[in-house]
Amino acid sequence: MGPGCRLGAKVEVGRFSLLAEGVAVVGDDHRTDVIGVPMVFAGRPTERLTSIGEDCWLGYGVIVMTGVSIGDGAIVAAGSVVTRDVPPGAIVGGVPATHLRWRFESEDDLATHLEQLVSGEYDVDYAEHR
Repeated sequence: MGPGCRLGAKVEVGRFSLLAEGVAVVGDDHRTDVIGVPMVFAGRPTERLTSIGEDCWLGYGVIVMTGVSIGDGAIVAAGSVVTRDVPPGAIVGGVPATHLRWRFESEDDLATHLEQLVSGEYDVDYAEHR
């Protein structure tokens, strides 16, 4: 997690995920549906789970709305606002974030990648990645 990340309650982050500086999970701060009561006094809704899968990369300043699920292996471009679920292996970007392309060339490649994450059978030379 980079500096300045803001994650509230009920946020899950999977193994190997990268959250750049300034990533925030926001929303569900106030009830807006109470007739005749100003929002500041209306209370807060029940918190919803926000899930960021394994091996995800959220770029600088990404905002994720509460209750969204970001699938394993997904990438979210810097400055994006994620308002809907992101499928595994997707690359999304923009405001609101929309699908740009797939991280891998095929569903089989994604499946193989995710299987190797679970099994721990990945070959990493840490010195090469410093």
